Amino acid sequence: MTATPALAEGPVAPAVPAASPTQADQANAKPKTAKYCVKDTRTGSRLETTLCLTREDWLKRGFDPLEK
Repeated sequence: MTATPALAEGPVAPAVPAASPTQADQANAKPKTAKYCVKDTRTGSRLETTLCLTREDWLKRGFDPLEK
């Protein structure tokens, strides 16, 4: 399977640069929450799955990703 770019029909508008964020926008922005990913291979399968959750979500499942 291959992917090809879509062809534009008609004139294409030039890209407009994004407006710079204001201090109010930055103050209202949510802080990024760190996610911890665990890779797992199920018995009987060669496919690897990856599950990424926040530390709080891992703790709810009974696993602390920061423990060694």
